[in-house]
Amino acid sequence: MDGVTQIQNLASQGYINVVIFLREPIKAKFYDPDIYNLLQVYNIYNVPIATNILSAETILELLFQSQRILRRYYLAIQYLDDVVAIHN
Repeated sequence: MDGVTQIQNLASQGYINVVIFLREPIKAKFYDPDIYNLLQVYNIYNVPIATNILSAETILELLFQSQRILRRYYLAIQYLDDVVAIHN
């Protein structure tokens, strides 16, 4: 199985959450057809893709924000569980 097929399988199963692939947009590279195929796979399976620094920073900031929100939610649930346990 080639690499594109393996990555497609991982993307279809939800194992790839985000892709950051910084590349030189001006000059064509020998791997451009393979990269194009991978970008198609990520688009089909709605995987966020960053191909430049600004989009990479944006995606990473959103990931960090969501982790902070989940951590606060978890701490709030933990606190409520403790309060309930004290009153029971």
